[in-house]
Amino acid sequence: MPPESDFAGYDGPDLFLVRHGQTDWNKLGWFQGSSDIPLNATGQQQARYLSGKLAEEIRTGGCSIADLAICSSPLLRASRSASIIAEGLGLVPTAISVHSVLTEISFGRWEGKTTMEVKAAFPQERRMRKLDRWNFCPIGGESYAARIDEVQNFLTTLNRPTVIVSHTGIIRMLMTLLGTIDQKKAILEPISHELIYKWSDGALARV
Repeated sequence: MPPESDFAGYDGPDLFLVRHGQTDWNKLGWFQGSSDIPLNATGQQQARYLSGKLAEEIRTGGCSIADLAICSSPLLRASRSASIIAEGLGLVPTAISVHSVLTEISFGRWEGKTTMEVKAAFPQERRMRKLDRWNFCPIGGESYAARIDEVQNFLTTLNRPTVIVSHTGIIRMLMTLLGTIDQKKAILEPISHELIYKWSDGALARV
């Protein structure tokens, strides 16, 4: 696993980290992970709202919408959010590139269950996760640690201002790689459906 400071002082292009809109599983508090769940009506509204916020940030930030890249997870909730955002920005669907590396980490047999259901069904796994959330891997799932290298490799390929439409776990890893937060804090960082996490000039802003 790379050291947490690998991307401290990163001077690449501006990044706009966006979580997909809400799904019914989000609303119910179920672990979602790599399960392919579509946006609900609220999630579609959130994506439209974020598109407007992005347009304003881009206008005031000195970069052009025409120069913008949009990268999305292949999961429905992210790819649909990316499509709504692109449409709101006046970009054609072909402006979106889909990257499997942006897929959310898998929670294995935890997916489709609430925190309380997981606690009741898998108490030992739940205790292990509390001890080391970064390296913990549920049965049939993945750890943050196992995915961090490929996320770092993806980050190094970006060469123009980019909107990354992804998931809580991936955004937490990106924050760590950018040197804005350490792993222990990142793993607990709440990631909103209605905020843009903007990386520019060596700092991360929540807008």
